[in-house]
Amino acid sequence: MRTRDKILIDLAETIDYGNYISGLYNKRTHDILGLRMGKKDRKVEQAVRRLLAVKEIEKEITREGDVRYKITSLGLNTLNRIISVNKLAKKQWDRKWRFVVFDVEEKQRFNRDRIRDHLYRLSFGHLQKSVWISPHPVIDELEELFKTEKIETGVLFFEAEKVGSLTNEEIAKKAWDLSRISEMYAILLEKYGEDVSVNQEKAKFDFVDEYLEILKDDPCLPNEVLPSDWKGREARKLLEKIKKSPSFSS
Repeated sequence: MRTRDKILIDLAETIDYGNYISGLYNKRTHDILGLRMGKKDRKVEQAVRRLLAVKEIEKEITREGDVRYKITSLGLNTLNRIISVNKLAKKQWDRKWRFVVFDVEEKQRFNRDRIRDHLYRLSFGHLQKSVWISPHPVIDELEELFKTEKIETGVLFFEAEKVGSLTNEEIAKKAWDLSRISEMYAILLEKYGEDVSVNQEKAKFDFVDEYLEILKDDPCLPNEVLPSDWKGREARKLLEKIKKSPSFSS
């Protein structure tokens, strides 16, 4: 997930983003607006400028003269599209792949970048060059979004059940960096698994905190297309166990 999407999520934590994705409220506080801020982060600064330009966040000046940012209704709409992908992943897969193919001229580079942004935000995988793929039924929503933003030329949408001779697992491995994300889950399990199992309360909260961070990069693919050794399954089981513990259910 891109820096600016993470910023939107961080700013939206006051509306209980954690509840949307896991049934848990993540109580961390974020002062994104010190731009995390004692140190200048070029990526964050660029992302903030972009979010301001498209009116997904807005800037405020406090009485003390400090700069703060908050998410706008437009930003929340963007965030809801991201969240909807996670919710779709919990439903039974219809075994169809959704494709977006675009060929936008260099002189329309701004539109090309906007298309990529939307695809990233909806967790599309990059299959090859200008071919993007998703297992989730989001094409209608994406078409409507592009029409609203007047991106209507050079973009093709279609669905298919097969991609050449590739298996579904091979498609997923090719389009997303699943090994990197699985390794992140493996490190998380190694770090906290034993402490959580012996009912260490701090470990539970820390585990959930870091699990949600990894989830921001997870494309939330159907179980059928994930590798057999996908560590996200084990991490999810541990999360469900934590959610049932008294400290989280009370």
